Amino acid sequence: MIQFLESIGFTQNEARTYLAGLSLGYSAVSTIAKKAWINRTTAYAVLDDLVAKWFVYESYRGNARYYSVLDPENLLEVFRKRISKIEKILPELQAMNANIVTGPKVKYYQWFEEVKQLYIQEYKDSPIEMRIFKAWVERLDEKKKLRDFRKELIKKIHSNQVRIIGNTTSSTKEDDKKGNIERRNIQDSELFLPASIKIYGNKVHFVSLKNNLFGVEIENEDIASCLKQIFDCIWKNNNSLSI
Repeated sequence: MIQFLESIGFTQNEARTYLAGLSLGYSAVSTIAKKAWINRTTAYAVLDDLVAKWFVYESYRGNARYYSVLDPENLLEVFRKRISKIEKILPELQAMNANIVTGPKVKYYQWFEEVKQLYIQEYKDSPIEMRIFKAWVERLDEKKKLRDFRKELIKKIHSNQVRIIGNTTSSTKEDDKKGNIERRNIQDSELFLPASIKIYGNKVHFVSLKNNLFGVEIENEDIASCLKQIFDCIWKNNNSLSI
């Protein structure tokens, strides 16, 4: 029971004194101190704190002070009042924290398994529309496995549209037929990207397939909007379709 009281904010001496007073009823300080295994001077200080917190009632008999613990149900009432006070001030606290809360959320992913989780998150998000800047770098072993895994997920994403800007190959044309995918073919001499970029909703994903494999997710409406507009501008001004 002492551990429980400590978990809701009591100090160890407060918990001992509260339980001692509860079991004794209306008692003098010396009696409560003995039961709680603390000295009388400490008991006075602890009981004063408990009185201030509305857990203990203080009264006098002559010049002597006596204490009685209030009904345990009062514990619940005290904490209800505290919660009510927090709820009233919460909007003001949230407003003070607005700059932090509304700032970009950034997550980092390293190596194959973590970057794989980034792709799985895209599948779970199931975006209505996805824009992709394809990376043009040589993919070896692990990176090829990741590419194949990504291709399978894109087919499963229930997007109204997946648009990809990148260098087109015969294999990508075949993949496009299996999903709602449209491409603009731009040679790497015109736009060479060492990392792929995916934009959907308020998220932007960067995945570097060059040297060390890693990914970055940025969740922010303004950043996503900027990249969507850049993508759409390139898309509009390039009519070379792969389909």
